[in-house]
Amino acid sequence: MFDSEEHSAQVRLMGHIFHNAKNVCVWLGDESFKFGAAFALLERLLDITNAVKILKDEELTPDWKPLFDLLSHPIFRRRWIVQEIAMAVSASIHCGTLQMKWSDFEAAVTVLEHMETAGNAILRLLHSLGWMGEFEGLAAPHFIAMTSKIFRKSNAGETTKLLSLEQLVFNFASFQCEPPDVIYALVGLSNDSKNTHPTTTFTRLSSNHRGLARAAPVFSLPISASTARQTFADVVVSLLAVRKAFQRWHTNIEPGRLRLAYEEISIDYHKPIHQIYQEFVAFAIAKSKSLGILCRPWAPVRKGLRFPSWIAMTDRGPFGPNPVNSILKSEDTEADIYIRLNGDPLIGLPGHEPYNASAHIPPRWEWQLNNGHDILTVDGFILDHIQDIEIKAMGGYIAKEWLELGGWLDRSQAPPDQFWRTLVADRAPDGGRPPAFYARICHEIFRKTNSDLDTDGLLRKDVQITSLSVPSFFTEFVKRMQRVIWNKKLIRTSRGYLGLAPASAKAGDLICILYGCTVPVILTQPLPSSRYSHILHGDCYVHGMMDGEALGVQKDYALPSRSFNIG
Repeated sequence: MFDSEEHSAQVRLMGHIFHNAKNVCVWLGDESFKFGAAFALLERLLDITNAVKILKDEELTPDWKPLFDLLSHPIFRRRWIVQEIAMAVSASIHCGTLQMKWSDFEAAVTVLEHMETAGNAILRLLHSLGWMGEFEGLAAPHFIAMTSKIFRKSNAGETTKLLSLEQLVFNFASFQCEPPDVIYALVGLSNDSKNTHPTTTFTRLSSNHRGLARAAPVFSLPISASTARQTFADVVVSLLAVRKAFQRWHTNIEPGRLRLAYEEISIDYHKPIHQIYQEFVAFAIAKSKSLGILCRPWAPVRKGLRFPSWIAMTDRGPFGPNPVNSILKSEDTEADIYIRLNGDPLIGLPGHEPYNASAHIPPRWEWQLNNGHDILTVDGFILDHIQDIEIKAMGGYIAKEWLELGGWLDRSQAPPDQFWRTLVADRAPDGGRPPAFYARICHEIFRKTNSDLDTDGLLRKDVQITSLSVPSFFTEFVKRMQRVIWNKKLIRTSRGYLGLAPASAKAGDLICILYGCTVPVILTQPLPSSRYSHILHGDCYVHGMMDGEALGVQKDYALPSRSFNIG
């Protein structure tokens, strides 16, 4: 029988257990014949001076398939192994009689990652072997890249936690676990949360005085581990105490709505999954002072579980299992083959957002209960509506109709500035402004075809751009374009702005600026069937409106600030 209290207590101890282990062993199974060639190839890649030579050695070509199988092993997608490896003082990887130090495994994989970033060579090798996945989608490289950022270790052996809980949950969104462990498996690794018992902070807000309320003192009321065990009288007494305290603080604040802000994440398996996720969203907003968590896919899709749209599901994330995985899966491994399914979130990484659409205005948010459903109320304004919309860039294919909607009617001429900048969301891979030569590459690519453009096909070939002497420039542009447009729709707004929207967007949807969110978002107008709440589709790109310019439009057109009820 499952004992949730004992399980909660044991989870809080896991970090301590693995940190004090002499060595942590990663066991891949006892069938060493599967990965013998892979381990040998990894050993050879540790000789960095010969890495490129090894990649081009045709005699080693058969050995790459077992290596790709190893790098996509399902163990590297288990969320609990993140803590086990990250906390380990020493670790090793084993398969039957084969073994390798984790530090050597990590070094060899990062050599491969660097070679792919520099020249796209690994992707071409993958596809030459019939492997229909993406290097970025391989489990082990992603695992190593993410775990290496969790701690900074000193020479004395002391560790400093570097990432917030929101950063960890987003970074490891594709890692598998039971629904509560989406959060709980990472709490012990974060720098902003503790393994505590539940404490909920209630703050009474007025719709006319929310700015004042943010400066108000905080009153914490302990609540039992299971909210089901609270009596109605306890709740009433608690709320009356808060109201009395606030009346002493500022007698002019009128009664308003109630906001719940969770100061810490408590590991409590008694709680229903919806409550666990709601607490995490509230925690992330309160800690980051941003609504970015609404646009970062982090919650796994589970059959039988439905969540409100303010919980961003992983089916909106960049990578996922190939839909035809059962056909393309290797006969020698049970690993899923991951491919790109969507563009990267425009919101960027927590704390490293590349845009500033709301011009640093802090978020204004609160929870409401509507017909038994939790509604997230946020403030902002309607910037525009979607007027025209083109077919989504499925599989990275850009339909020729995109050029017409983008105002590029003559391909012999240079592309309009707003068009090529929209294709890369007006950013370079590092989040800075795109270099001017992107316009030239865009022209070279599109003028050579009168049909739809297969961006993935461009990267699989040794394409030569005759007017450019540095091929890496071409690869950089195409990869950046893919990260932006994949499965998105090109849109034109009623005010004439060009942009990109999620695949679920449709004509008539609202383009909104939410205070505390660094990118515009797409909302669907509420309908009676949706309990009068808006549906959040995700972030979007609106050319010329990504760095605070929308606030000028709001002033020029007298666009009113308002509240949006997201359900």
